[in-house]
Amino acid sequence: MPGQSHPYRVEVALPPWVLDGVTALRRWLLSYGGALWLEGPRALVEEQRQRRQRNWFDQIRRSFKVRS
Repeated sequence: MPGQSHPYRVEVALPPWVLDGVTALRRWLLSYGGALWLEGPRALVEEQRQRRQRNWFDQIRRSFKVRS
């Protein structure tokens, strides 16, 4: 696929217990933001969605910030 920076899709199926109590892995997965498509567990998918929305609102707020 010429012209694409990431032409290969990777799918990894992890058992649910892998993310239990492992904050480093959770933080690493969430650090990719919208560039990483999470399908589960549901709580992690929801956390990713909330972070993306919060980041979007922060960007909008910064763009309208009055500078003195």
